[in-house]
Amino acid sequence: MAARLSLGIRSRSESAVRRTLWLLAMASSVVLLLGCDADEPEALLAEDICAAIDAEPSDELAFEEYEQSIARERRNGVDEDLLREAVESRCGRVVAAISETTEPAELAERSESESEPVDLREVVWAEQQWQTDCTDSGDPTPVGLAPASDEGRYWHNPSPNDASDAAMTYTVDLNSVVYGDVTGDGYDDAVFGSDCFFGNDFDFRIEVWSHDDNGEPKHLDPVLAYTKWDGVVEHFEVDDGRLRVLTSEPAPNEEAPHLNGYAVEVVTAWHFDGNAWQSDELSRTDTTPAPESPPEPSRDEPLSACDQLGFPGGDEEWCAETMEWMAECQREIDSDPAWVHLDGGLYENLETGEITTCDI
Repeated sequence: MAARLSLGIRSRSESAVRRTLWLLAMASSVVLLLGCDADEPEALLAEDICAAIDAEPSDELAFEEYEQSIARERRNGVDEDLLREAVESRCGRVVAAISETTEPAELAERSESESEPVDLREVVWAEQQWQTDCTDSGDPTPVGLAPASDEGRYWHNPSPNDASDAAMTYTVDLNSVVYGDVTGDGYDDAVFGSDCFFGNDFDFRIEVWSHDDNGEPKHLDPVLAYTKWDGVVEHFEVDDGRLRVLTSEPAPNEEAPHLNGYAVEVVTAWHFDGNAWQSDELSRTDTTPAPESPPEPSRDEPLSACDQLGFPGGDEEWCAETMEWMAECQREIDSDPAWVHLDGGLYENLETGEITTCDI
């Protein structure tokens, strides 16, 4: 090419210069299609970008396509400088002068705004169209949110005033939002907690908003969805490019965790591979209390004679003599067949008609 462009400049004023230099360079060049090394991703991407630029009907749209393509691939993790060099070395376009009706500053501002994604911290989430399968059909459906009774919680409830006609209720806790790059595109994402409720069934979810290829907010599939049988989401945060989630799960063989509690604490780290969420388990702790040891057998002191007779604190000598007399009396009655049991502690002698007791 006639000149090497430096297209990595970021300021709006320099962006206009960059556009002018690009147009001059493109006007002074012809299409060059060089062999690509299949092992160089920038080279392969450059061919696609060249084809897209060449397909545009005007210089203005060609330049915008170029900048948008560079911005898109930068968000996907491609090295911007290498990609710009690959594009410059592989294709050019014979273009006319800039239209007199289009101001360079306007083009620069448009290009700059299109190259940077929306700052998700500036989005009014309560007014955003959300997408959820928490619907009667179970299919992913765009829904709007309305304020719920709890502050910060917004829901989609088809029948908010009719308990007899309860429907799937989708609720998002906007106060739960945390920001950070968990998709690896170099820009902060927005992470929320939500839940889906129907009758006695409910689940807890973690949901992420990122960016589409044009830098606009994009609602991704939920990171996870826990039913009441699976566990509950306790906490989540962004740490070192990954989403760390603390959940509580049932103890082994627990059949009713939603009633008895979730005894196992689990920490996982999640990342987005471009198509789906992937997780690594960092820790798992069972907080079930250890079973209590059986009580040691009591070592009671033998009862005293007075305690056995029902006279605690009495004269132990008298009590001992009385117990000895009672025992001897019982032995005599048991050894003489003339004595028969009459009633309670009474015995009757069938020969003499005598009635006696060995009790006191």
